[in-house]
Amino acid sequence: MENIKNKIFESCDKLYREFGVKKITVKQLCQEADINRVNFYKFFKDKYDCFFQWWLKQMDKHTEEMIKIFDSDASFTQKIDKFISQKKSHHSGYSQLFYTDLNILRPNDNPICQKKIEYINQRMIQFIIFESEKMGIKQRFTADKLLCLYKRVMIDTMSDKEFSSFYSSVDDQSEDLLRFFFFGVIGQ
Repeated sequence: MENIKNKIFESCDKLYREFGVKKITVKQLCQEADINRVNFYKFFKDKYDCFFQWWLKQMDKHTEEMIKIFDSDASFTQKIDKFISQKKSHHSGYSQLFYTDLNILRPNDNPICQKKIEYINQRMIQFIIFESEKMGIKQRFTADKLLCLYKRVMIDTMSDKEFSSFYSSVDDQSEDLLRFFFFGVIGQ
């Protein structure tokens, strides 16, 4: 049974990249996965339920990769470079339709997604504190202050139209902000 669900998620990966979420039908997902609709509805109540479960699976995969990077023996700079590269690779290949649908569906407003995002943010803050201590840098910010600062830097600045106008892509903007945040907090 889990194999069927994975086939559906593989269909999501392929179809969402090209066509977004809203234009894709359950029929298309089933055809791409080579399953019937009965099997689809064993796992999902509709295409949006499927999308949110797929999104959560993507978040789990990205979190696992992030933790491997942060826990590696690489230098702080190498870890940040790998982390940013990982984020970019996850975004590559998605069409503008996907991002348009993402802004409408807003999966990060989902309570389960919010918990995962909070975990990811907490893990990043722990990483910064650990790396600061490892380099002998006295961290002036508490974990709560760092978390608040991170959210403000990323959320407010990413949605600022004037700031966004300086960038040709969301990935470039995100990279600059992540580097600004990580290196600024560490003081390098």
